[in-house]
Amino acid sequence: NVDAWTTAWHAANNMMKDRALAEEILNEGLKRNPDSIELLFYLGRHVYDRGKGDAAAAERVFAQARAAGLKACGGDLSRLAGKDAETLAFVLDYLSAFAEKRGDVATVRTCLAEAERINAVPVIMEAIRKRICIGEKNSREIAN
Repeated sequence: NVDAWTTAWHAANNMMKDRALAEEILNEGLKRNPDSIELLFYLGRHVYDRGKGDAAAAERVFAQARAAGLKACGGDLSRLAGKDAETLAFVLDYLSAFAEKRGDVATVRTCLAEAERINAVPVIMEAIRKRICIGEKNSREIAN
């Protein structure tokens, strides 16, 4: 069911270049699957539009996707598996990037801890770790 919505989003967004239709498809999919981590992830990416869109709105959508992930596993992220865990890893990657831009190292650390609990792929783990290093470096520079 969710795959049909993401496939339709892909066709509208990437093949037809109709961003309004693509967003409409995701919103309709979310009406029918309100706790879908994957549809929320796609909506966040759509809103963010590779940095050209509304970053604050995208961050709110990614936060909703994170909350859906936590709900799906009853708060125990080690129980999340398969596509949900994979999608949540990407969500945490985005959330950590937004937090790093704000200088919010504590949130980046939370993203890393959650990514570790779902056994995120190494490239995502490394990206989040780099954001912690950058954030700590920036904090030291500001303090000096």
